[in-house]
Amino acid sequence: MVPIEFAKAHIAKIEEDMKHMHERHVKLMREMDSNYKMIEKETQEYYVEFLQKWREVAKSKITQYRRQSEQLLVDKEALSKEKKGVETELENARVQVDSLMREKC
Repeated sequence: MVPIEFAKAHIAKIEEDMKHMHERHVKLMREMDSNYKMIEKETQEYYVEFLQKWREVAKSKITQYRRQSEQLLVDKEALSKEKKGVETELENARVQVDSLMREKC
């Protein structure tokens, strides 16, 4: 009878140890899960902030290039008008020179 009581006590101790191991394992898994969720959240927040900053920089550059492009178009149009004016003055001067040359001859 003593060996049966000893075996029952030993099995009960093993069951108790296994319950404690299971509880410790479940606790560790929950902690790991919690840590991974926290890391995932921090990583997501970091990249969201990074992308927002990058988007603002990109918008700023696009706005800057758009302004420069518009200014170049305005400058081009002004130069074109100025060129036409100079060409007109040059043509008028040629006509005057031709006229003066005919009068001299």
